[in-house]
Amino acid sequence: MRRETDVPAKGFDTAAARPSRRAGPMKRVAVWAFYGVGAIAVGYLALYAYAVFTGRDLQPGDPIHIFRKPDAPSYS
Repeated sequence: MRRETDVPAKGFDTAAARPSRRAGPMKRVAVWAFYGVGAIAVGYLALYAYAVFTGRDLQPGDPIHIFRKPDAPSYS
């Protein structure tokens, strides 16, 4: 015997209240995009930490030598 409390409230769809087992394709793409952006951020932070901890210390007034041949002419 059914009682009134067994019937869902008017306008309340029980199927819509349950979460679906499969997410839509756009949601899956959004989740993977979020993971991709997070992986890029973690990689960038790892490269930054590597550069900070392995880089040489710069002192004020020291010249910066970037791929300059020792026998190249001086233009200054």
